[in-house]
Amino acid sequence: MVRLKKNEDYLVLAEKFYNQFGESFYYQTLKSLIPDSAKKNDLHLEIVKLNIKNLITTNWDNLFEQAINEEGRFFNIIKSDKDIRSSTGFAKFIKMHGSLDENNIVFKE
Repeated sequence: MVRLKKNEDYLVLAEKFYNQFGESFYYQTLKSLIPDSAKKNDLHLEIVKLNIKNLITTNWDNLFEQAINEEGRFFNIIKSDKDIRSSTGFAKFIKMHGSLDENNIVFKE
């Protein structure tokens, strides 16, 4: 069992979980916390409607992508370092902490 000590933060707990159970179970567990039925809300839509050139989030889910698609906006979606190299001059949606659908997130030491 992975336990959080009194003075440890959640990044340490996530690192311990990853080390004890492995990458596959780590991502499977995190994905189970965001149900497939999760839907964007009005705030996601309102932010996308601002018609800004670049949108930056630390969210790992795909709720902003749902709003972008619904509003018919075109963003170059950047989920990882490799996406930056192929990025064009279009508006960018940058997922600073990665994306769960790519098993590439920032959430451990």
